[in-house]
Amino acid sequence: MVRNAVNTVSADAQGFEIHLPSSLTSLGSYSFANIPVTKFVIPESNTTYSVDNQGVLYNKSKTIIYRYPAYLTATSYSIPEGVTRIGDGAFYGNKVLTELTLPSTLTESSSNSAFEKVNNLKTLYINFDVSLHPSVLQRAGIWAADNTFKESAIAKEGGSVYVINEASKTALTNILTYGTATPTLDNEDTSLNTQPITDDDFYTSGRQTQLIANIKVKTS
Repeated sequence: MVRNAVNTVSADAQGFEIHLPSSLTSLGSYSFANIPVTKFVIPESNTTYSVDNQGVLYNKSKTIIYRYPAYLTATSYSIPEGVTRIGDGAFYGNKVLTELTLPSTLTESSSNSAFEKVNNLKTLYINFDVSLHPSVLQRAGIWAADNTFKESAIAKEGGSVYVINEASKTALTNILTYGTATPTLDNEDTSLNTQPITDDDFYTSGRQTQLIANIKVKTS
């Protein structure tokens, strides 16, 4: 259980640090999600987990990001190159983050709802080819059938999504329109389309159209 995995807690007015023990070998999905953690600390002797210099929790080899502290006060974050997977609910509940960069190495699609309730995110940089790995976005909860960025500032306040090429822009537009990066003849008919977000308000409010209009190809 999580409570048995915590070594010490250091609290202040803004939240608290979680100190994890060297013996920790597993954490459940959504562990520490949506609680006021400002930083994770773990001994280097732990053979399963590690943290970066901001206290973000990774696996030991830093190929999986498990938990971005919900009360970390940084407004921007770049998931480092080498990370291939975002853990379930990894960014859940952070209300401060406004800019996020996804690495070119992010090619696995085994996470769910990674960005649920990250409502103030306004700028997203996607550094991999969406047309080659569309399921990463869909399974990471970015544009999927359930928990998505539809409530984020990207959708509500006209934020921007930057992709690496025109193929990525087309694929992401198709995901928003049809629920798939490569629509078939059947679902190109709007009467048959499989909308990726099951929320009528997302469409009637114009946020779908706004999101599509704000997908940009990076120029540098």
